[in-house]
Amino acid sequence: MATRVVDAPDGRTWTVRRRIAWPRWRFPSGAWPPLELDPTGILALILLPLVIAILLVFVFSVVALIVELVVVAAAAFFWRGRWIIEATAEGASQEMKTYEARGWRASRKKFEEVSSELAARSDP
Repeated sequence: MATRVVDAPDGRTWTVRRRIAWPRWRFPSGAWPPLELDPTGILALILLPLVIAILLVFVFSVVALIVELVVVAAAAFFWRGRWIIEATAEGASQEMKTYEARGWRASRKKFEEVSSELAARSDP
């Protein structure tokens, strides 16, 4: 996360920063298949959910999390991820301005643009 402190000609101090807007987490869901209720079906009804729960929670979730983290991080940093640039004035006014940019390069450009415009005190 990049941060810069800018002094405007009117005497206010602005803190400009950019951060990534991470996507929301998705959780697995599903429905159980119907089972017959004979002795084998009852045993399967008891053991099958335990085995599936252990696999889902410990194995598949970890693998899915690792894959999703790598894909989301790569997409966010290199391919059109949504970045948020925030400029916050220090002091009594506590004014805050928020801007969005798509992609790492565009966010870097917008960050520089907001910083220089606040330093010159024209409203970005």
